[in-house]
Amino acid sequence: MTDGGESGGPGYLRGITLRSVSLSLLGILLMSLIMMFTGGVTRTGGAIGAETLSTTAVWMIIALTAASGFSFAAFRLRILSKAEMYCVLTATLIAGPLIGHGFWRMMFSSLSGIAISANFEFIDAFPKKLWPHGPNLTAGTLRNSNPDNVRVTAGRVTWESTEVEAGEWAEIPVLSNETGGAVSALRFEIPASPGSGRDPILPDQPHLLGVLVRPENLSGEAYYYCRLYYDDDETVGQEVFTERLLAKKTLLHKTGFRRVGAYGVKIPFRAREKVILELGLTGAGKVAFDDFQLYNVSAIEEAYEGRKILAESDFERLSESDRRGHKMRPASLMSVKGVWFLLTAYLPFREWMNPLIGWGGFVSLVLAGTFAMVNIMRRQWVDNERFLIPLAQVPRALLGTRDKSDGAVPEIWKHPLMWAGFATAFGWSLLRVWSQVNPALPDFNIEINLYSYITDARFGNMFQQIPLSVSALVLGLALLMDFQVLLSLFLGFWLFRSQAWFGEATGLDITSGTKLARSQVMASFITYAGLIMIFTRKYLFGVIKEAIAGTNKSGEVISYRSALILLAACLAGSAIWGGWVGISPGAALL
Repeated sequence: MTDGGESGGPGYLRGITLRSVSLSLLGILLMSLIMMFTGGVTRTGGAIGAETLSTTAVWMIIALTAASGFSFAAFRLRILSKAEMYCVLTATLIAGPLIGHGFWRMMFSSLSGIAISANFEFIDAFPKKLWPHGPNLTAGTLRNSNPDNVRVTAGRVTWESTEVEAGEWAEIPVLSNETGGAVSALRFEIPASPGSGRDPILPDQPHLLGVLVRPENLSGEAYYYCRLYYDDDETVGQEVFTERLLAKKTLLHKTGFRRVGAYGVKIPFRAREKVILELGLTGAGKVAFDDFQLYNVSAIEEAYEGRKILAESDFERLSESDRRGHKMRPASLMSVKGVWFLLTAYLPFREWMNPLIGWGGFVSLVLAGTFAMVNIMRRQWVDNERFLIPLAQVPRALLGTRDKSDGAVPEIWKHPLMWAGFATAFGWSLLRVWSQVNPALPDFNIEINLYSYITDARFGNMFQQIPLSVSALVLGLALLMDFQVLLSLFLGFWLFRSQAWFGEATGLDITSGTKLARSQVMASFITYAGLIMIFTRKYLFGVIKEAIAGTNKSGEVISYRSALILLAACLAGSAIWGGWVGISPGAALL
């Protein structure tokens, strides 16, 4: 933020300070609590925080402005300068959508939802480093022809060189039977208690179990299975799955393998020493097994349901084996042990480390790349095209533009029209909430279903599920937008919806509800980027010339050369990130 010459010359005011960072973290924490309470506990505000201009961030900055104004009016003491306030606002505006929409709905819910739903047809398409789980307890077990802990217990089991993925060959176990009543099976064991040098399978905790299979020539009654045995007991402890699915070539597994398994597999506490896993084939046929996976997924369950916490006195009464899967709460939370418990007990860092690094790295690359692009395009958009940046007008008005002012609060807080608009919108919203609490009251919500009025079949689904509604937040933002921007949004939306009419008229079945709708969103971003390159080619050429010359005539925060280097570094980092999580570099760059 520039100081307008008040600090002794042109330059920038210091905004990133210990105070601004501390209050930013406090604001983000409060935002998280609000989102968790409204979206998770009461389930009444699932969309709060996901808006383009995060509502929770605006709440935080209004509260901070009010507190700062009271402090100045009472003690002539400002809590934060304007530059520091803008830093707090920026942090909360970025964090709001990331917390609510980005993390809980897209990053965590979508990926972990694939595992929870046991959708094994697609689970291998999602990088396992991006959702929380423990280590693979059976890694590499089926890739060695003579492992110490694998033994054949029945029938015919051979280790054959097989193309497990396109171009990748490995020796894996193949079970085969020639007669209908024959059984072939192999077993391997994993420890159920610490001290063996390997990660144990913990009792009473959910696990994700999956294995790649490729059946061939199965008879009508044949099936393959996975069973669990505990310690030396030969009684079947648990039948994990029994399947008869045939081989299937897909984009994920082009050689015909498919993953089968189960989610939420738990072993009882009576398994003291070891758990024996048995893979078998009953009936005539042949089946190859590969890539056995067994993950502890308690981190997913705990994210929804919390962790099992026992008081120290109760925890001490449990036996050593029964303590597994529980956390002890110290008798005094004010002790060193108690503080450490508060800082660590509710987050299993080992399971969350890869997702934190993966998503944190991705978000950092996106933010750094956005900063570089904004630094490059700011002069064209703001100075040359005089774009008003409408979403920036609300925080700009709430915080004011001058760093030093005689007033306790910015001028907009003293404007009667602002309070009149606020009172109207607040009263209307309060009546809507009241009607939800008490159904006997009239609903003041303004929402008209266009499909009930435009019923001509020639329009197809163009107007289906398109309500004409009024939102106080959207209306307030629209008042700050340029008319041409609003018109482009309006026309663009209806051009998108007109695909349904076009498909109905031509028989091409092009509707906005097809499975390609998300691809259209990606295509629109790519098209928009291409149009920017075309329309601003002369400006961008000048930026490149200035970057080559090494000058900084623009007066931007960083030079154009530094911005281009940063942008190139972000692209290279995206390719590296994609390779680390298991996404092809080309897809990550796109």
